[in-house]
Amino acid sequence: MKGTKVAAAICYDYDFPYLAKGYGELGADMVMLPSSDWRGIDPVHTEMAAFRAAEQGHSVLRSTRFGLSAAITPYGEMVSQMSSFDDNDKIMYSQLPTKGVTTLYSVIQDSFVYLCIGFLLLFIAIASHSKNKSNPTTISMVRN
Repeated sequence: MKGTKVAAAICYDYDFPYLAKGYGELGADMVMLPSSDWRGIDPVHTEMAAFRAAEQGHSVLRSTRFGLSAAITPYGEMVSQMSSFDDNDKIMYSQLPTKGVTTLYSVIQDSFVYLCIGFLLLFIAIASHSKNKSNPTTISMVRN
């Protein structure tokens, strides 16, 4: 792992995009993510970590005390996973890429979201304007 930039976070911290984005901006190749989940949240936090891995282009190794442990590639693929609720020997083996990748999201970040919001507002304004043009208000006066 010579030359590999390794970062760490804990528990549900990786549910928040700004932390993963910060590691992406720092060029992290791999993130270690220990956690103590519970049955009600399993496997949501692990799936969110997979999303962050694909979003920022780095591997994630997520070990849990109670929940779904996983080894996740920079493409969001869970190459190995194991639930602490399964009846097994509690040993998970996996191999992960030690170098991150550049993803489309890491380049454009939230620009696409803002562009979609802009187009939505533009279409609403156009629809509102054309509705007002097609239904002009008429005022009639009656004289006696």
